[in-house]
Amino acid sequence: MCDFNKIIVKQMTLIKHSETKLANHLVHALNHNRLELHAQHQVNIITRKVVGAEVFLRVPEQMAQSTRWPIAIPFNIPRLETEQWIQVASHQGLIDSITKWLVKTIAAFLSDNPEVNTPLSFNAPPSVITTDFVKFIEKIIKTYNISPSMLCIEITEAEKPSDIISLGNVINELRSNGIKVVIDDLGCGYSTMSYLVDLNVDAVKIDKNFIQKAPFHNGAFAVLKSLIDLAKAINLKVICEGIETEHQFEIVKSLGADVAQGYLINRPAPLEKVLIKKNWDQEKYIH
Repeated sequence: MCDFNKIIVKQMTLIKHSETKLANHLVHALNHNRLELHAQHQVNIITRKVVGAEVFLRVPEQMAQSTRWPIAIPFNIPRLETEQWIQVASHQGLIDSITKWLVKTIAAFLSDNPEVNTPLSFNAPPSVITTDFVKFIEKIIKTYNISPSMLCIEITEAEKPSDIISLGNVINELRSNGIKVVIDDLGCGYSTMSYLVDLNVDAVKIDKNFIQKAPFHNGAFAVLKSLIDLAKAINLKVICEGIETEHQFEIVKSLGADVAQGYLINRPAPLEKVLIKKNWDQEKYIH
């Protein structure tokens, strides 16, 4: 084996080892109820009023020093991006359990805090969105006595759907029950234009790379404009994420987007801080 191939094999082995360790952390966190949920507001781009929030999975940093934690944490897990943990969970057969825990915990929070009237969205890969998942969500909604309209599923681009027709049928069933469905990261990965034809959804969320590059990159601006125009032409709401500057905000506003999300509005924080109004740090929100 040549030196180059040895390097590749070594790197792949390290990646697999790190992924296995992370999977172990996720399993233990799940079993010990140590996972946390953070949220980030979404605002109406015209009124700048809060209209929703996206929920993110987090593992507490202090878990690394916990005596209950059996494995040393090798890297900064709390900073793990959504697409990273979804990829690891999918590879390790954990995605179904973690997504169900996510839904159940969101429902419990809404049940315990009836004053919260902000719909909550969460990420789920196509492999999770099945007929059994619909039955699970229906049971959770009934158990916790919450409105289906408070839930929104963002279909991630982490994997290509094995059966787009079946996925479309399940989405129709979810929407008929009052649950909203969004195509996440439009324009990136497996979220192709065909999704807009094959899947009957409520909204699209445009990949943040186009938004963040639009102020200084003509190509990114053109793609962003085309994606927004296309979505609006077929009567879909447009959500723009990753907005970090007023300039980016004004660009997506001028192009006709409906909802904004990003650090300009607020950084992700624990559910109670973001969703219960008396806990809001008003200086960190757009008004």
